[in-house]
Amino acid sequence: EFVAKHSDCKLNATVEVSELMGSEIYLYLDYKGNKLTARVAPTSKAKNGSEVVVAFDPHKVHLFDPETELIYVDKMLSLGVDGFIIQPTANFKAVHDRIKRAGKPVVFFDAALYSPGTSWIKTNLYDGVYNATQALLDAGYEDFFSIAANMTEMRTRMERFQGYAEALAANGQLYKAIPIDHNKPSISELTDYFKYKLNPAKRTLIFVQNQWALPRVYKALQPMAHLLPKQIGLLGLNCEDWTNLTTPTVSTIIEPVDQEGRKAAEMLLALLDGSSTPGEQRILECKLNWLGSTSI
Repeated sequence: EFVAKHSDCKLNATVEVSELMGSEIYLYLDYKGNKLTARVAPTSKAKNGSEVVVAFDPHKVHLFDPETELIYVDKMLSLGVDGFIIQPTANFKAVHDRIKRAGKPVVFFDAALYSPGTSWIKTNLYDGVYNATQALLDAGYEDFFSIAANMTEMRTRMERFQGYAEALAANGQLYKAIPIDHNKPSISELTDYFKYKLNPAKRTLIFVQNQWALPRVYKALQPMAHLLPKQIGLLGLNCEDWTNLTTPTVSTIIEPVDQEGRKAAEMLLALLDGSSTPGEQRILECKLNWLGSTSI
C-alpha cells in the first residue's frame, strides 16, 4: 500500500544483509553503489542477495550533503580557526582528512572512532543502557517497549539501542518498537497506543531513547500515572532539569555531558600547545538516576 501510494519515489535495491533486531528486521541495501538501511517488520521474507522495492515519502526525507559539510570546514579554515571539536557524521573520514591536510588539530566527541591517530571523547552509553535494562529485568519487568528516532542518523542512537536490545536478548526477551520524530506521534496518539497496546497482566517497561521525546511520552502516560511504577516503568535519558520535579519523578540514565564538553576543550587546547599528541581517547561513565517512575 505504501509503495503504491509513493510509486513515483521508489527504487529497486539489493539486500546485502538481513539482520533481526528484536521486534523488527534491519535490511542493509545496495542501490547502484549507494548504501541504504531499511527497518521492516519481523515478518519480512527478504533474504541476503534478494531484490526488494523501496519507496519513501518525499515530504519526510532529510538529505545529508557531504560536500556542504566540507565547505563549512573550508570556510572555518579560511577564517583562521586554530582547531576543531566535531561531533562526527558518516562523513567523518573525509572531514578528518581535510582538517589534517590543513595541519589543524581536531577532537571528536560523542563517538568512538576506531581510526589510528584520532582524538576522541565519549560517554559509555552502551554500558549505561545495558546495566539499567538488566537492573529493571531483575526487578521483575517482563514486557518491553522502545521509543526511538531513526537510529541510522547518529552513532550514539545505535549505541543506546544496542545496549537495550542486547540486554533483553541476553535474558530471552524481545521488545516492541515505537518510531518517533519531532512531530509524530502526538501526545494523544501515544496515549491511545498505550491504552490499547500495554498488557495489564504484565509489568511493562517503556524506554525512551531520545531526551527530546521524554516529555511527550511522560505527558502521554498521565492518564495512567497511577500505574507507575508498579505496573508501568518509564526510563529516559538525561533531562535532569525537570525529571526530579514531576509526580512521579522520572528515572533516567545521565550522561556527563558538561564534563564531556570540558574535557574535549582541554584535549584540543593540549593539542594546540603541544603538551599532547593526536590519539588521546577517553570514555566517561554514565550515572543511573533511579527515581519514582521505576521500581527497583
